Amino acid sequence: MTRSPRRQPSAVGTGTATGNNANATKQTGETNHAGNAGGASVWYAWKAPSTSPTTFDTALSAFDTLLAVYTGNSVKWLDPGGGNNDISTNNSRSRLTFTPTTGTVYYIAVDGRQRANGNLTLRWCQASTALPNLFIVGSASIHGHHRDVASSVAPVAEG
Repeated sequence: MTRSPRRQPSAVGTGTATGNNANATKQTGETNHAGNAGGASVWYAWKAPSTSPTTFDTALSAFDTLLAVYTGNSVKWLDPGGGNNDISTNNSRSRLTFTPTTGTVYYIAVDGRQRANGNLTLRWCQASTALPNLFIVGSASIHGHHRDVASSVAPVAEG
């Protein structure tokens, strides 16, 4: 893949990564994610620690997202593992669930529908149940336990 991980892929079963795709672009030969041209993709690498079903979502992101998962070594030769444009008709964030192969490195693309951009939050959970829908209307405080494992997520650099 022409985008190379800055560090080893995360092998954590559950986690969160935050970022921003405001200056992101689409590489030559990069496929459309979830059937949309997008154009502001940010990539992450994740190494599956087990074969339990895994859910990735962008429910806490600040823009209309596209989400896709791939395997492969080159942006032109990626094998799609699934993609999602909207969680539901009421939620323009994205979620996908798939059953990974232990030890396989998956490349997760977070893109903006029609080049939408802003702050993004990628969450993943390897468990038997999917992450719940999250809707925030107006201002809200969210209390509870938060485990931030962003330091173990491997963003993928363009170029």
